[in-house]
Amino acid sequence: MKQYLAISAPAQQAKLLDIIIENFSRYVLISRIKLTFASPLATGNAELLSKNPTDATEDAVDKFLAARKSAALDRYLDLYDESAAALEASIDKKRAVRVSPHNFFEGVEVDLADICIGRRP
Repeated sequence: MKQYLAISAPAQQAKLLDIIIENFSRYVLISRIKLTFASPLATGNAELLSKNPTDATEDAVDKFLAARKSAALDRYLDLYDESAAALEASIDKKRAVRVSPHNFFEGVEVDLADICIGRRP
């Protein structure tokens, strides 16, 4: 199971980083902060997009799972799927809609001002 977690980690980290960057980009735009900030996806830059490890990681995970027969790993994957479904069911959709990038990044202007980045005129 440790090997599975090690193989799958880069894709999980990349997905999380994509979500953070996307939300920060929205906050910068909405707040009119002078910061040219774009995720690799937003730029359309093929070179930047190719550095995302998600596809290669998912291929490696698929190969690992196909070659490995482990009851413990199968049980872990089943429990992971069940916990993901339970988490999804537990989220209050109406309340979650009210959460925006402003809730997470509010106040970052002070930190950005320290490095001479301010609001657009």
